[in-house]
Amino acid sequence: TQYAGLVIKNKNYANIPVNAFDADSNIINFLDLSNNRLKEIEPFAFKYLVRLFYLYLKNNELSVLKNGTFAGLIKLELLDLQYNSIVQIESRVFSGLISLKSLDLYWNNLEFTDQDTLYGLENHIEYVSLCYNKIKSIKKNTFMHLNKITNLDIANNKAELIEPEAFIEQSY
Repeated sequence: TQYAGLVIKNKNYANIPVNAFDADSNIINFLDLSNNRLKEIEPFAFKYLVRLFYLYLKNNELSVLKNGTFAGLIKLELLDLQYNSIVQIESRVFSGLISLKSLDLYWNNLEFTDQDTLYGLENHIEYVSLCYNKIKSIKKNTFMHLNKITNLDIANNKAELIEPEAFIEQSY
């Protein structure tokens, strides 16, 4: 099987529609959509990219990650979302990313995290960057089930509250 990389940068695209990639796109293993003006990725837009390992969406204008955004990306290992305007990550948006090892949400506008933000990444995610956001609170159980995590970067946020058991389970 042959694989292909696809780079579509600096094109000022505003959205990725559900039919942007068809069944013939399943040979793509590297996709770089950085430096566009993406505001929206419609759910299931990437559903045929079943062999995609690397997805770069940095330096766009994404504000909400909706459920289904990353559906079908079962081989994805790296997801780069840095330098967007993300304020909301819908519950369990990453749950189908069963191979994801690296998630970069550096320099967005996230104000909080909870246990559903990273739901589904428990047994394989190794690196998460949430630095340079606007995180004010970190809820109980947010990170405690990330069994494979080796690097968690939450520097340069505005944390006012870190709930007990945010990182580890308390034993009584």
